[in-house]
Amino acid sequence: MRTVARWKFDYETPGLDERIGLGEADIKALSGMFEKLLLYDGTPNSVPGPPPYISKDGFPNFQALTEAKLAAVKLTRGAFAKEGALTLFIGSKDGNDAVASFCIDAINRGGADLEDDTFIAKLYELYFAGPRLSIQISIVEALSKSKLAANKMSETLRVVEKCLQGNAHSVKRSH
Repeated sequence: MRTVARWKFDYETPGLDERIGLGEADIKALSGMFEKLLLYDGTPNSVPGPPPYISKDGFPNFQALTEAKLAAVKLTRGAFAKEGALTLFIGSKDGNDAVASFCIDAINRGGADLEDDTFIAKLYELYFAGPRLSIQISIVEALSKSKLAANKMSETLRVVEKCLQGNAHSVKRSH
């Protein structure tokens, strides 16, 4: 990631994937890695945990994390097409304004297809994986705008049930 962060590639001109020789399998593997990177928020309880190149002795290097995230979303925007939509969606809720702003702009320009079956399936999968609350709320908002998502009754009911139950770890009951 440090190499990618230092690489000043042109992510705005179409065809970056071809210029750097990325095949479909490469794009799928990298987008999965980038999704995990963007889900990491730098807190001790973050799930997933920190990538090895971001922390030292358990302490995150926030400058390295920001550089890695920006490099990941720039490469995603320039080369991953719709395979990178989930990465950009996650990045739009990042705590770092530079990363979030870049992702929001990329989504506004390229869009996230809320009627794409693969993207909707990834949103449901991510929701049930239990990402941080800001991402969960964004997923529910996105799913509520999709006709395709509304027609996936079993998944929709699972989301509603999970929303009603709340987070058992953060709910304090008073007696």
